[in-house]
Amino acid sequence: MLAESSLDLGRKIQDRFGQTITLSLQIETWIDSQNFGPALGAMLLYVELANEINDPRMAARFAPILDQIMPSLPAEHRMALEQNPEQFRLAGIAEAAKWMQEKGVELLDPLK
Repeated sequence: MLAESSLDLGRKIQDRFGQTITLSLQIETWIDSQNFGPALGAMLLYVELANEINDPRMAARFAPILDQIMPSLPAEHRMALEQNPEQFRLAGIAEAAKWMQEKGVELLDPLK
């Protein structure tokens, strides 16, 4: 949830590089927890940001994973993911927030 606050701040100040760092953290967390929908959405957003800052090395970081997984998805799922990756990423954030609420975990939000 702190990473989400960081991403929000990066978006407000248009810090694309900082956003890639935060998305990387979220991607790794979702991969570790085997929550691949949000991870794929975040990867697509990461690649988009890397392309915006003209960094082909960063843009290629998740290419092997995306190239392997995206074609294997059902067409409807793949299209939805490509059209709105943020929706998939936000679903992962909502799941995390729900889990934290159920466990009674509260984090300070530095942006509030």
